[in-house]
Amino acid sequence: MRAWFLVAVVVAVASVVSAQPSTTRFGRVIKVEQVDGTTLVTIAAGTDQGVDKTMYARLVTASGGDVAIPGGDVIIIRVDHRTTIGKTQATLPQLHDHPWVRFDASSGGAMTVPF
Repeated sequence: MRAWFLVAVVVAVASVVSAQPSTTRFGRVIKVEQVDGTTLVTIAAGTDQGVDKTMYARLVTASGGDVAIPGGDVIIIRVDHRTTIGKTQATLPQLHDHPWVRFDASSGGAMTVPF
């Protein structure tokens, strides 16, 4: 009897957790500008894709990835309907090799940063 109750509780909790929408979004860097020593990036993701200015953004190794690029944090400056403008300390080669940005609702989350 206890085993069935435990299984029912686990199934119920799993269904509630899976019913919550993901707050993680991804976008691709489509433009890079150097302005007064600051690197500005335009990312192809905006409010239409669920991105907002309160989100935490960082460069990742691949679309849908969870491996962050060292120094790849992106400070969000503006979010439009289809694009986001941000600034980053990432180098131009890093942006060329890894143009994907992950947006999360908070700075936490299951991200891996290689050493």
